[in-house]
Amino acid sequence: MGAALAGVLAVGGVALAQPHHGGPEQGGIGFLLHGVSLTDAQKTQIHQIEKAGWTTLKPLMQQERTLREQEVSQFLAAGAVTADQFSSIKAQEESVRTQIEAAHLNTMLQVRGVLTADQISKAATLHAQMEQLHEQEHALLGAPEGVE
Repeated sequence: MGAALAGVLAVGGVALAQPHHGGPEQGGIGFLLHGVSLTDAQKTQIHQIEKAGWTTLKPLMQQERTLREQEVSQFLAAGAVTADQFSSIKAQEESVRTQIEAAHLNTMLQVRGVLTADQISKAATLHAQMEQLHEQEHALLGAPEGVE
């Protein structure tokens, strides 16, 4: 699963439960749910799905953070440092990232299962409109600094 898919799945720290910290250009899907007129029952179901997803994600994200801290400590350790010293940490990080992406995908698929075909169509239309606006923004202002 690639970084693009991870971007599609991520909104804040959790697929949908956490506050949305970016626009559609970051690939988040949470903002799309605001435009599809969810019923109260759907909102409840989605909240339960998100809560279960967060229960899975929270320890994985903590594990990823711990591994990054180990990597920095290794980097800053006195003496010579080799690539071999980082290989174990890097392998563990990749494994945790794969688990995080799988958890995001599972949450997203469960949420999608709650939506009606009409709501999915409406979300697709909203997404296309947001992408068009984003392209217009780039045409008017240029790409954000550091983005080509």
